[in-house]
Amino acid sequence: MTMRIFEKRSFEMVGQFFKAIEFDCPCEGCRHTLIDLVHVARLDQLRRELERPIRITSGYRCQRHNAKVGGSSNSLHMRGMATDTNSIKESELAICRRIFPRVIVYPGYVHLDSKPGGKFFLDRRQH
Repeated sequence: MTMRIFEKRSFEMVGQFFKAIEFDCPCEGCRHTLIDLVHVARLDQLRRELERPIRITSGYRCQRHNAKVGGSSNSLHMRGMATDTNSIKESELAICRRIFPRVIVYPGYVHLDSKPGGKFFLDRRQH
């Protein structure tokens, strides 16, 4: 099984570089954080290749918080399989595309997820 449930605000290491707390939903209502360990392994690989920290701006989202921020009703954030970060430079997108099944570039941040299936890249900065 690749999914793990952590108590919210846990400083337990998840993978080589990340702590569970970095994936916490920002709302005050939920008490647990769901994290897909395959997704974290990809983040670890990205961190090794970039040779610098990656700041997670959005990791796990409970259903209520996901709706509040306008997330998709089937968002992979709710399954612990997606992260958003504002740490990726445009010159590093090729590395992201090689590691993650889906990469979406938005104004100000990059969405990385471990959606099963083929490779998918979308640049939403121009839309």
